[in-house]
Amino acid sequence: MTDRQRQRFLFFTNECVGLGHLRRAITLAGTLVETHAAAQALIVSGSPVASAYPVPPRVDVIKVPSLTRDEDGAHRPESLALGLDEIHALRSRISLAAALAFEPAVTVIDKTPLGLGRELVPVLDALRSTSCRLVLGLREIEDHPSVVRRRWQTANLREAIEHYYDAVLVYGPDSTIDALDCMDWTDLDIPVYHVGYVNRSVPDAAPADLTPGYVLVTSGGGRDGFELLLAFLEAVRLKPLPYPSVLVTGPLMPEQHAARLGALAAGLDVRVFRFRADMGEVISGARAVVAMAGYITAGV
Repeated sequence: MTDRQRQRFLFFTNECVGLGHLRRAITLAGTLVETHAAAQALIVSGSPVASAYPVPPRVDVIKVPSLTRDEDGAHRPESLALGLDEIHALRSRISLAAALAFEPAVTVIDKTPLGLGRELVPVLDALRSTSCRLVLGLREIEDHPSVVRRRWQTANLREAIEHYYDAVLVYGPDSTIDALDCMDWTDLDIPVYHVGYVNRSVPDAAPADLTPGYVLVTSGGGRDGFELLLAFLEAVRLKPLPYPSVLVTGPLMPEQHAARLGALAAGLDVRVFRFRADMGEVISGARAVVAMAGYITAGV
């Protein structure tokens, strides 16, 4: 491995709803390039808004075809008319090509140890045969313990984690109930580090286009936030607030839901946005926040 390759970091974000995985990867990559003058980072993401967030110098993002979930929670392609096996195969081949060409020194795989639908197994096999260090990144709380146990036991993930990975990072304090706690895996053969919450410093001021003192209403990505935002607007229409409001639907909210919210907000002292890449500043300028407490909103 050359000196240049030793400064290359590769991130895979596994997401179907929400924006937190991508935002966290950008934050980690940005910190690395700020700390190490020669560092470069590449992020592979299926987020539909992968190109919407600004990225630091020497950081870039590769977009793979997006997945989403249906009402039963099953994965399906977001846009392409492909079968599930086809979309996983396509995402897998793109991911493998990126990993082989970039030749990273460290690869961080987010949340799902083998990738969605096991699509990152070829990547793991290829990188395991090199000097690349493989790291699994886990949220502080993954899901209800029974859900985690059912999902992870079925996939035999303990053997896979110990086979492929050099370390596990848990993004939160050791007091939280992470996926490893749900599985009672306190004796893994690899080190586990609780690294605290990953976020940027909180901005001091609201964005220039917003006057501070508003009530902010947000549901993160917006895929499952319609009912919350609808309830807020219906309440304000019944009894207006003494302050202006800013409502961010989220870019993943279905168009028909976003349009209904926009229509309901007409005539109210409410500004509606589909997406804001500067949510840190937007939150900073709010007098109160009504939210679903997702990773970006609560950990910004």
